[in-house]
Amino acid sequence: MKPKKYHTLRVFYETARIAPARFISQYLFASVDGVLFGYSAIQLQVVFDDVIGVSANSVKVSEVVAAIMVFLAMKAGSEIASVISNYLGNQYYQISTEYFLEQINRKLSKVPPLAFESSESLDAFQRAHEGALVARGLLNIIMDIVTFYAPYFFIISNYLFKQKPDLVLIMILFFLPVFLTNRLKRTRHQELEKALASSEREKSTYFDYLAKYEYLRETRTLRATSFFKDLYDKARSSHNQQLVMVREKDLKTDSISKLTVTLGYMLSLALLIGSTVRGQISVGTFAALFAALDGLFLFTEELFVRRLGSYAENFPKLKNLIWLLNLEETHEDEDGPFGFTGIHLKNVCFRYPDSEVDSLNGINLTISQGETIALVGSNGSGKTTLAKIILGLYRPSSGEVFFENVNGARTRQELFRGNATAVFQKFNKYKVGLEDNVRISEIEKNYTEQEIRGVLDAVGFDLEASELADGLQTICSKEFGGTDFSGGEWQKIAISRAIFRERDFVVLDEPTAAIDPIQEHKLYALFADLSKNKTAIIVTHRLASISFCSRIIVMSEGRIVGDGTHEDLLRRSSAYRELWNAGSGHSLLA
Repeated sequence: MKPKKYHTLRVFYETARIAPARFISQYLFASVDGVLFGYSAIQLQVVFDDVIGVSANSVKVSEVVAAIMVFLAMKAGSEIASVISNYLGNQYYQISTEYFLEQINRKLSKVPPLAFESSESLDAFQRAHEGALVARGLLNIIMDIVTFYAPYFFIISNYLFKQKPDLVLIMILFFLPVFLTNRLKRTRHQELEKALASSEREKSTYFDYLAKYEYLRETRTLRATSFFKDLYDKARSSHNQQLVMVREKDLKTDSISKLTVTLGYMLSLALLIGSTVRGQISVGTFAALFAALDGLFLFTEELFVRRLGSYAENFPKLKNLIWLLNLEETHEDEDGPFGFTGIHLKNVCFRYPDSEVDSLNGINLTISQGETIALVGSNGSGKTTLAKIILGLYRPSSGEVFFENVNGARTRQELFRGNATAVFQKFNKYKVGLEDNVRISEIEKNYTEQEIRGVLDAVGFDLEASELADGLQTICSKEFGGTDFSGGEWQKIAISRAIFRERDFVVLDEPTAAIDPIQEHKLYALFADLSKNKTAIIVTHRLASISFCSRIIVMSEGRIVGDGTHEDLLRRSSAYRELWNAGSGHSLLA
């Protein structure tokens, strides 16, 4: 099915259809408010004329009372409609914000992982989050214009035009510059949004280093607090300087707008006074026109300076939300066919965003079903990047990757990922229950508590020795009233996640980096057992740990420089011999 294409109208449409009955009700009451508020100003002339008529004995007191009662009923109706409309609007704001934040989270779960390697994309993601917060407010401004301001302006302008046509012309002439300055502000804030995102992200990151639990021990021990505080202060200063610069320009623009409105108001008032002095309009008409004019200028300034000014400031944030919602999605929530005969990489090159050099260059590789392969090489040689390409997390910059199933058909990278499980060197420490930390890799799977305990026991996680006040339900974070674990224990939890997700293809990226040698030896024995009848890739620089691998691929500077068994590579590959001789575990492998 073709994905929806988002644009401004699409976002507004989706906002309205979240709760259509409530949405329509809000603006029906807003329309009632606008109409009653407008006619109450006109009714004021009737009240003034009747009061003057009583003093001249041409109008009865009862008629004055009736006119006042009608006026008060209109004002009361307007206020009640306004309160109900605002109440419904506040509720709707919460609902629509939650809806778009959910859409952002859904989208981010489907955005290609490579997008998170780009600083520009990370800035845009943050700005899109702000767009979710303002989408409802922007639509509210438009709907208020249509349902409240438009009826009110039409009623009052028509009334003023009948009484004094010159007043309407003055209004148009003096509010046109206000409209133009708002367009200028909109362009200015679009540029500001892009400029602020980077410094905002830096500021947030440095603040985390200063205040978050997982960083405190190291930053305090190393006495790095002052260093990160200086970085935070610089980021905050840069952020504030850009903000102040735009705010100063906005202040000048708004000052011109308000001065223009004030001049128009004074000119209109002078015109009214002159007409009254010359006897062209009555005192009652003057009072009513003055009240109507005062309300008109008040609402016009509110609309053009404050409401449309807010629209100009926040519209760029909405554009960022639209940009995110239109990003290409992966299909990782779909599972491809489980059986496959080979993984093929042809002339694959890969370059990270913001980088000027390739991390992988000219990779040609075929992996057959059932092979257990070790990817070895020095740091930065491209091992982990190649593993992520094979997993379908990254797409190659050039070249081709495809997976061939048992029927000879090809499967896309993203679909193949559903058939894989992995342990990464930089694993996640989820601040949820221990049981959830394991089963999160296969959330739909039916399981028993004994299975969870069995998986944890298999990787050497000691449930009895650990401080688990609530057993498997213990939260894995002291921040939330639970407990924390050592780096090695956390790595065992990460490995248990991969084992719990039973798949035919396994990737282990430095899976034992934080584990002591004795436990490491036991875990690699477990990996050897788990890899039987499966396809496995082990990324490591510890050559002593790969005795169970049937094939070793040596990488250097993003290229494959060796491919074979341990004995073959010792004879043929100088790069492998160098790695082997630099290690201390060759006796274990030999």
